Amino acid sequence: MESSEQQQYLNDPQTERRRWLILAGIGGLCALTLLWVFGSLIWREPTMTAVNDFRATDLESQRSDHLALALSFADHLDEVEERQGRERVLYHLIQWSQEQKPDADWVADPLYSRLPERMRVSRGQEALSRIRFEPYDVYLLREALWSRDISRQVGQKPCRDPQLKAWLTAQAETIGTDAADDLEDIYLCFDWVVRNIQLDPLDPPPVDKGKTDGTDGVVPANAVPQPRPGARRYAWEAMLIGHGDEVVRARILILLARQLGIPVVMLGVDQDDGEPKSWVPAAWIGDRLYLFDMRLGLPLRGPDGKGIATLEEVMDDPALLQQQALPDGERYRISAADLKNIVAMIDATSGYLSQRFKLLETSLSGDDKLTLSVAPSPLGVALRSSHPRIIRTMIWALPYDVFEYHTQVQSHMPSLIEYDREFSTFRSGTPLAVARRQHLRGIFTDTPYELGAKTLYMNCRVSEAEMQKFKKMPLAELQRALKTPLPEDPVDRERYLDALIGRMKVAKVHASYWLGLVTYESEQYEVATDYFDTRTLQADPEGQWTAGAHYNLGRSYEAIALRDQSADALLRAQQELEFQLEPPSAQQTGNLLRAARLREISFP
Repeated sequence: MESSEQQQYLNDPQTERRRWLILAGIGGLCALTLLWVFGSLIWREPTMTAVNDFRATDLESQRSDHLALALSFADHLDEVEERQGRERVLYHLIQWSQEQKPDADWVADPLYSRLPERMRVSRGQEALSRIRFEPYDVYLLREALWSRDISRQVGQKPCRDPQLKAWLTAQAETIGTDAADDLEDIYLCFDWVVRNIQLDPLDPPPVDKGKTDGTDGVVPANAVPQPRPGARRYAWEAMLIGHGDEVVRARILILLARQLGIPVVMLGVDQDDGEPKSWVPAAWIGDRLYLFDMRLGLPLRGPDGKGIATLEEVMDDPALLQQQALPDGERYRISAADLKNIVAMIDATSGYLSQRFKLLETSLSGDDKLTLSVAPSPLGVALRSSHPRIIRTMIWALPYDVFEYHTQVQSHMPSLIEYDREFSTFRSGTPLAVARRQHLRGIFTDTPYELGAKTLYMNCRVSEAEMQKFKKMPLAELQRALKTPLPEDPVDRERYLDALIGRMKVAKVHASYWLGLVTYESEQYEVATDYFDTRTLQADPEGQWTAGAHYNLGRSYEAIALRDQSADALLRAQQELEFQLEPPSAQQTGNLLRAARLREISFP
């Protein structure tokens, strides 16, 4: 299974058809104006030199440390053409692995063999034992790098919720200071995910090919691929594009926590078919499992409506679950009966189970330290010993379904084209991709060596007047600026420029919304409100970021209210959280719950 997924990225025919060009200083435009061009433009292959003063050629001529080179190139993948960058990283990983000695005592984790046959790598456990790196490992490495960078930046910030902070301080007396600090870090990571990954609805369960679809007969074998609920995106994809369903949100939280050394498992309710229904991630801290609801965007509340509930608390008192439901709304989706069938699922895709990633992990230290492995069997045994009411532990199968879904997309051209269209704005080598990478790394402001996310996002916000200047430029001047021939026919050239401008508008929308998130992280809450309100909601009232903008606008006013003890800001926060879209946003219930909890706050 995974081998097919790896090959799809190496042999992706769409990769060869992508045509991107980053332009600067066109005509009378600002010298920092960057443009996206695709389709018929000739791809001019960039190099990895002189990108943020990163001179790969000089580095390669001076050093033979393949591991350091692989990490450096992986950290700059988004600055170059995708295939070129991926192959460079893979080359150095392979060269490094050839210098390593396999562990003669290494064995695959026993739980891997218990995965359903359809989810296991076709070459079996032998694939896990190999120390030679494979194409998709590059994406897993980048995913781990992003997870580490996010968890580090988030962990440097204190909890600004006064009620939760007081509860955490009290918890330190019970579970110890270190455990309380870990719990605060997990909450901050959870909060980052909720604010930064706009919630998408879960996909409905797919109808098996060759079976009735319930309407007009049999689903054909060449039907559009349909992911299982929660299996649409890899975690790194959701990080990159900024939205995903509750399951990929949970996976991101698990990956962030893994880099902090804190185990987080996915709890589910066992089903008759043996594949549990996913519920919530639980952080195992101080011998307790703390519950975080990714659908609501809120931790489960504990006894007396305080703090963060543990699994033991809700098992002892299932009535606590109804604190997570609106008084006049539907009951919480998990019942007391469900709590008798709780399964703990460990996120352990084959890369994290492989010997090559374990070797890589043990070779990294200091600032380069990465957690790249997981041991499900000992973790499961310890978890069951500590929490005997969990009926079983297992490797979480759903992340393997993501591999399967992407393999199906690869063989279905319309779905592949749609996938490519969705990610085209974020392809490696585009200004928005570089800005997004700096955002995830927590580099918001410029340094002497590189531009920060704020500047890069601002460069993406090209005005309408500047965009339209393209159409007024003489053909010869435009061709010199673009460094590529343009259609001679005026109609074709107009269509070509319309496509170019369309890409710039899409990038501007993303940049405006993400500038709101960056300024929020920088505690510039008033500036954040402007980006969420004026630059996003007013500029594009029914756009892709409408739900996230209302939520984060509410969170910005909430932060102002808590900082300034402002009743007016608190009221505005409630209004934004209570704003109801049509159709309702996937997080509407959680937003209404948060608004209701804000009413419990009073200022002198």
